[in-house]
This record gives sequence, C-alpha cells and structure tokens, in this order.
Amino acid sequence: MKDSNVKCLELIRNEIGENIYHFKEGLPIISSINELNLGGNNIGEFGVIDVSTILNKAHNINSISLWGNNIYDNGFKHLSQALSHIEYLNVDTNKIGDQSASTLCIVLDTKSLKILSMANNDITSRGVLAIAESLKHSEVREISFESNRINDDGAFVIAACLRVNSFLMALNLSKNIIRVKSFDR
Repeated sequence: MKDSNVKCLELIRNEIGENIYHFKEGLPIISSINELNLGGNNIGEFGVIDVSTILNKAHNINSISLWGNNIYDNGFKHLSQALSHIEYLNVDTNKIGDQSASTLCIVLDTKSLKILSMANNDITSRGVLAIAESLKHSEVREISFESNRINDDGAFVIAACLRVNSFLMALNLSKNIIRVKSFDR
C-alpha cells in the first residue's frame, strides 16, 4: 500500500470513547501523520492506554491533542510513558490533578516538549511545586495552566523558575486564584 500524504488527522468529538483500540489496528495513515487531534471523544483513562500504544509505535506523531477526554491522573500516568518524542501536548479539561505533576516532570525532562497546555484541570500550587525543578531546566516555550487552582504560592514558584529558565516565552496562568502580590516577593 502506498504511504498516505495526510499529515494532520482531526477526529474531534466523534464519540470514539474507549473504542480507540479499533483506531490503532485499522488505520494505515498512522505512519504518515505528524499531528493527531482526538479532542472531545471521552476516551477515558483506559482508552488512553491505547493512545499510548499508538504513540509508542508512531514516532512520526509529534503533536497530540487530547482535550476533553476524561483521562484523569491514572490515564495521564500511562500517557506520559509515550511522550518522549512529542513537541505539542494538549490535555486540557481532563480532570488531571496534582498526582500527575510528578509524572509531568518526566515529560518536561525529555527536552522534546515545546508547547504544553493543561488548562481547566485540577492542578493546585502543590502540583506546581512538584514540577518546579523540572520547569527550571525544561525547554518548553509555552505553557498554559489556565483555569486550574493555582494560588499565590504556586505563582511565586513559577516566577522563581522564570528567573532560571531561558526557553519559556509564553505562560498562561489566567483564571486561577493568584493575587498580584505573588510576583513581588
């Protein structure tokens, strides 16, 4: 079979659910795509195991969007083991919390990740504290922690990381519980 020319595959809001295993078995274009968007499919924490299998086999995929899939912390743990080659990761609105913060350190340490969006999850300042050291040495250029539960302490830790990290160019902390005083410490 001839290789496909398709580089970007978007399957947004198709009610795939945990049936993602059909996708990994029967899609020949997987070897040609660079971007995969499975947002809004309610894949769940078990379905994301199959997504991880796809990513482990398809190192050509460097951009993955999994927003709105109810991945939770346990699912993110599985996913993180397949992200060593990913440059863009969107896991917005997945009920990911502080437990995933230490898992995120592994992803940040890969040096391949450039854009990370974890907006609208359950990350608190405790989670930010867990990733602070990795964030200092990360090569991520953009991070969004919009609409989480990060307070002044988390903002202070991130501000301290920015003094050391020369790669980060865009940081979104909108809609958290941060007061301006955090950055004056």
